[in-house]
Amino acid sequence: MIQLNNPIWGKLNTLSPSRINKYLSCGFQFQCNYIWEMRPPGGINLARGKAVHKAAEADNRNFIDNRTRLDFDTLIQIADEKFDEILLKEGVFIPKSKEGDKDKIISKARAETIASVKLYVEMEKNWTPVSTEENYTIDIGYPLPTNCYLDMVDETNCIWDWKTQAKRGTIQAGIQDMFYSKAYYAKWGVYPSFKYGCFILTTKPYIDIQVIEPIQDYSILDRYVEAYFAGVENNVFLPASKFDYMCSESMCPFHRACPFKTNQK
Repeated sequence: MIQLNNPIWGKLNTLSPSRINKYLSCGFQFQCNYIWEMRPPGGINLARGKAVHKAAEADNRNFIDNRTRLDFDTLIQIADEKFDEILLKEGVFIPKSKEGDKDKIISKARAETIASVKLYVEMEKNWTPVSTEENYTIDIGYPLPTNCYLDMVDETNCIWDWKTQAKRGTIQAGIQDMFYSKAYYAKWGVYPSFKYGCFILTTKPYIDIQVIEPIQDYSILDRYVEAYFAGVENNVFLPASKFDYMCSESMCPFHRACPFKTNQK
């Protein structure tokens, strides 16, 4: 593996799936976020997702500690308070073209948060959580230790991830799953499986559970990590593809300042 001599590594002293994904998808955003430490507010969907995660975390934490589930009203209050906290302390990124609809956008996201929590409460909880929102850093054989943040782990060594989304999509094993699998095996000696609890926010919201079987081959992950270390070490930051829908003013808070931006709106 490459030697790390670039002083940039003083700021990038751990690995994480989000950093690798950001580096590979848009080098300019990666620099803005992690090197220049520019942290604008997240989008409204991120605020919605964090609020739902907070409710699920509280419910599973209560089950781990007390072996009981929290009721709907309590979980709604937890999610609503988290949503308000994000708006107050972090703010939310609203594209300039949609600033006039800010109140409507926030109101819609709040309603979707409530709908997601309702789906969570009504779903069959055929799992026993052993940890929730677990955060740990571990050496898995790369030049830097890896940071993991697991939404929930159940007694069958299954890692759960909660997602709120506008439409259903088929989830394939990605960089995050490979990272978390390798780290979980390094810590516990077991290859985990994965379940995605997707709250699909269509006209009639529903929950879609998708399963990813245990991952044991990390050769693809190793190549991604190798490209990341070599690129950052040599100050190579590639722009996003002009065909990437994220490369637009409506999706990226850095779009106007980006020297590689496309003409997308």
